[in-house]
Amino acid sequence: DELNEFTPLDITVLAKDPSFEKKYRYDGKLGAIYSKEETIFRVFSPLAHQGSVKLVSKEGKISYAPLSKIEGGVLEAVVKEDLEGYGYIYILNICGELVQAVDPYAKSVNANSRMGFVVDEKKLDAIPYNYEYLKPWKKWNQSVIYELDVRDMTSLTKVKNKGTYSALSKTNLVSDDDFPIGLDYISSLNITHVQLLPVYDFQTIDDENPTEYYNWGYDPLFYFSPEGSYSLDPSDPYSRMNELKSLISALHKKGIRVNMDVVFNHVFNRFASSFEKLCPYYYFRLNSNGDSSNGSFCGNDFESTHYMARKLIIDAVCYFAKVYGFDGFRFDLMGIIDKK
Repeated sequence: DELNEFTPLDITVLAKDPSFEKKYRYDGKLGAIYSKEETIFRVFSPLAHQGSVKLVSKEGKISYAPLSKIEGGVLEAVVKEDLEGYGYIYILNICGELVQAVDPYAKSVNANSRMGFVVDEKKLDAIPYNYEYLKPWKKWNQSVIYELDVRDMTSLTKVKNKGTYSALSKTNLVSDDDFPIGLDYISSLNITHVQLLPVYDFQTIDDENPTEYYNWGYDPLFYFSPEGSYSLDPSDPYSRMNELKSLISALHKKGIRVNMDVVFNHVFNRFASSFEKLCPYYYFRLNSNGDSSNGSFCGNDFESTHYMARKLIIDAVCYFAKVYGFDGFRFDLMGIIDKK
């Protein structure tokens, strides 16, 4: 101004303009892309002026890697060392304010989702998919789909580690009156599919004290990481990953296909979400007056018509099908998501 004083200009409103959505698009991989030689970090944040990746080693040592802008509104950092097991979080300068956000593409997070982890997905290859136990399937109208919650299926039993992926994966478990429970009970029902209520990372259960609160998981946080409250060790990035794939493997071995209940229509809290922090106004549908659309009655609607929001949905379901072996997906409130 006339006194030579400077103040950051908030340009986040630009994300509301249709031309912004058409300009900033990226078709490559996002998240932490790991190899033993290097890890590539990529995050979609077109409004970011600059930023870095905060890295936390297994021993707790902290370091930073600068992010550089590449095409399509994406920032990238390449770290030429083996970062397996490192925690990480993005710190970005957006309109003069430092924003700290967990990666929306994090493949695993720590207890209560404070940071993402760099993981080697190939380590899950040791757990078989067991597809060979599934009979050929042609007549979809003959499906018998049994909806269940991972926690509920064993929570009232005396099974060790009840309420976890691991407990539900066990066979040869019986109740006091000698009835099959858990996996053996499910397989006795002559069903074709199990539909798991949400097993991606969700908000309102304390991972470290999972029995203090109760929720089915329709309050999404991170769509690529398994939920920690069902894990034997939510602080270990591989524990939840191995246990979820082992559950799917065990169901497949019983000849049962597994569908995943996915909630892409809203998130738990728009303004606290990594989506809103990394690109304000982009990921959520707005009414004509600029307020949050609320067709979900959960406070926000995910804007699936925007290219990078659409990409995230597709990337997430492809990831869970390829890496974990899910056979299908049940979309919650599909009417909130556009047909295309």
